[in-house]
Amino acid sequence: MLVKATIISNDVNREQVSSFQSGKTRKKWLRINDIANEFADAMSGGDWERAAALVQEENDIRLSMVPDRITQEGKWLQAAAQEIGGGFGITGAGNRGCVWAICPLQKRASALKLMWQELLKDVPNSKVLNFEIDNFGVVVEAVEAQ
Repeated sequence: MLVKATIISNDVNREQVSSFQSGKTRKKWLRINDIANEFADAMSGGDWERAAALVQEENDIRLSMVPDRITQEGKWLQAAAQEIGGGFGITGAGNRGCVWAICPLQKRASALKLMWQELLKDVPNSKVLNFEIDNFGVVVEAVEAQ
């Protein structure tokens, strides 16, 4: 049985900002900031286990602040990622969001892709995207105005 998501991105963002401004969640946001730096170090050092753990920690913190930011389908996908030792993250909301995971080993990432495809086979408008590491990042080419 599919559960229709009723998550609205603006509501999630408003709740997160409001709780930060009130001081209620500032320590959590400071930890998220630290995680971003630690994640960059883990990635540059090739420590995929640590990178996955940090992604999961950041997601757990965000979910502790706004539990409604994840749909039932997202919970299925998160459980699959955690089952194989991957870190799970959410971006966006309101039925237009995206989830992603990082796995310490390529074979785990391939297994997760198959698991997610099976979990989403009956979910309308869902798709598991191909993945690969981009060795160059974003490349901006200047174009002269005519």
